Amino acid sequence: MSGEMELESLHQATASPVEQSPAESPRSTEGTSLLGKDSCTQEQLRKLALASSWITIFINILTGLSTFIYSLIDDSDAGFAFGLDAILDVASLVVIIWRFYSSEEVRSLKREKIACILIGALFILSSLVIVFKSVFDIIVNNRPTKSIFLFVVAAVNSMVFSILAILKFSVGKRLKSPSLIADGFNSLLSVVMSVGIMISSGVEEFDPQIWYIDAITGLLVGFVILAYGARLIYQSLFPTSQPTTQPNND
Repeated sequence: MSGEMELESLHQATASPVEQSPAESPRSTEGTSLLGKDSCTQEQLRKLALASSWITIFINILTGLSTFIYSLIDDSDAGFAFGLDAILDVASLVVIIWRFYSSEEVRSLKREKIACILIGALFILSSLVIVFKSVFDIIVNNRPTKSIFLFVVAAVNSMVFSILAILKFSVGKRLKSPSLIADGFNSLLSVVMSVGIMISSGVEEFDPQIWYIDAITGLLVGFVILAYGARLIYQSLFPTSQPTTQPNND
């Protein structure tokens, strides 16, 4: 009798892990829900990337063209650089929207590579025009005239684009997207150019002879955009490390 009881207790001890196995199913379900949350977070980041791009396009169309026109009237290099950058930024933003338009393509290596190459090419094009105009104005001593409108637009844009740059850097870092980070860098340069316009206007009030600050700002921004664009294209064509995004041939 005692032998049967020992066999029965041994059977229960052996069967207990099997009986507890159904309790693991909530854990697996819980793991699935966590994956769902991660997927949802990625989708929210994708929508944030699209939203920031559409907002930037709206601001660029609203202020970029007007700043560009006024910079031509006032002969402002920093204003010209800001206006031209705003116009070309619309083209790069179209690339970003294409990059993140489909939720199924968020991790696409092919789209990320194409986006980086296109944005890099737009950066180089923008830098060449900015540098050329800045050098030309320095050589011919082409001094900008004062513009309250340009100063106000620059002040507003410096605040708005600072927020957009931080948002794009944050989302781009979490999505591991060099193209979105590059767009954030472009927004940051818009802030630099806006500050350059304000500094140039303020300094010229006290000493009109220091008019070239405007042109120097344009030169610096132009060279930085050129270097960043070339670096972006090079790293896209010749990656030095394994990409973190998952391959997608579509």
